[in-house]
Amino acid sequence: MSQYKVRDLHGGFNSCLRNDLVDNFILRFVRARKWKSDAAVQMMLKSLNWRISKDFSPDSWVLEGDAKSFLTGTNKGFVKNFTCEKAFIKGHDVNRNPIYFFQARKHFGSDSPLIETQRFSVVTIEWCRLFLREVTDSVDQCSIVFDLTGFSLKNADYAAIKFLADVFEAHYPETLGVILIHNAPWIFSTVWNIIKNWLDPVVASKIHFTKDAKELSKFVDPKFIPDYLGGQDHTEPVYIEPEESDALPPRRKDAYYYKLKKERDATYLKFIEATIKWIESTNPAISDQYLQDKIRLNYELSNNYLKLDPYIRCRGLYDRDGTLTVSN
Repeated sequence: MSQYKVRDLHGGFNSCLRNDLVDNFILRFVRARKWKSDAAVQMMLKSLNWRISKDFSPDSWVLEGDAKSFLTGTNKGFVKNFTCEKAFIKGHDVNRNPIYFFQARKHFGSDSPLIETQRFSVVTIEWCRLFLREVTDSVDQCSIVFDLTGFSLKNADYAAIKFLADVFEAHYPETLGVILIHNAPWIFSTVWNIIKNWLDPVVASKIHFTKDAKELSKFVDPKFIPDYLGGQDHTEPVYIEPEESDALPPRRKDAYYYKLKKERDATYLKFIEATIKWIESTNPAISDQYLQDKIRLNYELSNNYLKLDPYIRCRGLYDRDGTLTVSN
């Protein structure tokens, strides 16, 4: 840990937790490293350091959303990724994981500088996290449908694909449900022969190729499959342009906000203390009590975020179209 600033890591850890559960967030890294604790700690510290680096700022990006960039005319490539209406989060798969649909024929690497495409990807992943329901439905993964209808080599963006492969493996482990590559034309085999070598074996094991609505319906209920893919969903993905009010969080900071912040800091410290005592305890009965304390504090931190969210996060696309209701 000597290569990291512990104070910064603590701040990054606290800020990246939203409506999810702390222990489950940590467990993702443990599972990704096959229960080898040293490797899991190293992986998580490296990921937290990435979150607070100068090059990437996932937590501030998701809190800012897309409105400010759209309204000020900045980050035009980032905004273009939304306005071309190539991707959307809608419905869920048969395991109740939210689904992210991506229409590859609408993607062109020349539309956006790589860093802004990366920002679009990270913001979208973070929005997907807000759709997860770990407490109420035990849903902690998101599935992806890559619709390759009409795909050509002009749509192949190797740098963006490599980034996604790396970011899911290093910073969002165990968050993917199934990955459906749908209606891939023969030309995609050229792309696939390159990108398959970039994929973590665990991620690769989640990939399924589907050709028609019947095959797709093995993973997704037809009512959530768009009609242009042979399903029953007749709605079209539409980018609802943000208004001036969307460039700021819905609620202004007031006394209740500062009360929630104070409670969050106190609960976060209690969680750390309970974890240390749980680890150090040699009495099974006492250890179990600390474990129950940890579980309760997990829920308290998640519930605290739900109350903080309107004070700290600007309304994004899925808030504006009514798709997203933040809960746990």
